[in-house]
Amino acid sequence: MRVTIIIVLMMLCFPPGSFAVPGARHSVTAKLSRPSYSGGYVARGVEKLPRRESGGRTVVRGGARETLINIDKQYGDEIRRVARLYHVDWRRVAAIVAVESGGDPRARSDKGAMGLMQLMPATAKDMGVVDPWDPRQNIRGGIKYLRYLEDEEGYRGEECLVAYHEGPGGASAYLRRNNPGNHFYVQRVGHVYNAAKEVLDE
Repeated sequence: MRVTIIIVLMMLCFPPGSFAVPGARHSVTAKLSRPSYSGGYVARGVEKLPRRESGGRTVVRGGARETLINIDKQYGDEIRRVARLYHVDWRRVAAIVAVESGGDPRARSDKGAMGLMQLMPATAKDMGVVDPWDPRQNIRGGIKYLRYLEDEEGYRGEECLVAYHEGPGGASAYLRRNNPGNHFYVQRVGHVYNAAKEVLDE
């Protein structure tokens, strides 16, 4: 009888779950309230993306700006002169140089593209470039090629950038299925071009 009374009193005073291991409920609560790994990953990823000010204008990181300034110091006069001669946006040319070679006149791609504007051998020859490693000749050849793509091949604006990167045939195939603004090269040049408009003076 006395044992039964003790058991009943214990059940009334200590409801089920009261004998849980100390700290166990704490750990579950901590897991539920702790930010998920994906949430932290997204936050870190955002830090790597270009920051945007109010109004949506992209704030370009210092690397692109420094590259453009260096290109302008070394080749800006020639880019302006030849671009105006062929009625091409000189800031867009500077952006192409930045994306193609980073301003290195000795740059060479795995496919054999050469110099500041990464001219392929056949393109350089067609544009009258004797020495593609010479910065002035390379700039002139690249700008002449942009003019050619517009006047002779009919590519305009972003389509011209696709053609510059893919070649006329490759651009035609790409543009049959895709919007030119979706091409990674167009996006990269556009991003640097926006920076050029901010940091390069007439």
